[in-house]
Amino acid sequence: MRPIIRNIFEQSEYRLGKKPIKHILAQENIHVSEERISRLMKEMGSIVQKPKELKKHTALIKRKQRPNRLWDLDGINTPNEVWASDIVGEENHFVCAVINLYSHIIGTAVSDEIDTILAMNAFSAAYRSRKQTERLIFHTDQGVQYTSLAFRNFLSDHHVLQSFSEPGAPTQNPVCASFFARIKYEALYRKEYMSLDELKTEVEKYVDYCNNRRPHRNLNFKTPAQVETVFYSLK
Repeated sequence: MRPIIRNIFEQSEYRLGKKPIKHILAQENIHVSEERISRLMKEMGSIVQKPKELKKHTALIKRKQRPNRLWDLDGINTPNEVWASDIVGEENHFVCAVINLYSHIIGTAVSDEIDTILAMNAFSAAYRSRKQTERLIFHTDQGVQYTSLAFRNFLSDHHVLQSFSEPGAPTQNPVCASFFARIKYEALYRKEYMSLDELKTEVEKYVDYCNNRRPHRNLNFKTPAQVETVFYSLK
């Protein structure tokens, strides 16, 4: 009896319980009580998957498709090993930043739309300024700007591997969070902007300051430009 019940249960993809299994057996002129079916299923470990269990399983599969590749790194040892990106803004003014996690060199784009084009423009600005981008990992949250098919194909054309923070885990992209906290306090929230071009000019001015003149505590109080100069001088 056990093999017959197990076969019915497995063919149902672990959906059927004792009652429907009893009816299926009856159609084959096999008459067994629900109590016995239930007892045999428990003995075999045949447990019907509940919706919550299926939901958790789906979430696990989704995370596997969008991996956090930073977990596999022992450390970031070269300027173009890992870049990170995020977007900040309000109303119709949005800033996308791309940050080189080795040196914190920053590239940005500004737009009145928070979309994939904004993310592409920021990446392109950073990409054009780099000396090399072999085996580059690009780390972001799972916003639609970064998970869209257009953006994924765009990075694939540049031979770039994507990496994602888990949903609702901003601490997995701390460098971008720190940069946006600084730019809000030190630039964006110090004045009102009358146009997108005015905001763009202010962002570019602040990025130049951050890259070339602002010392960073986690860079031993060197500027990003100084850190990269030292790296390339030793190559």
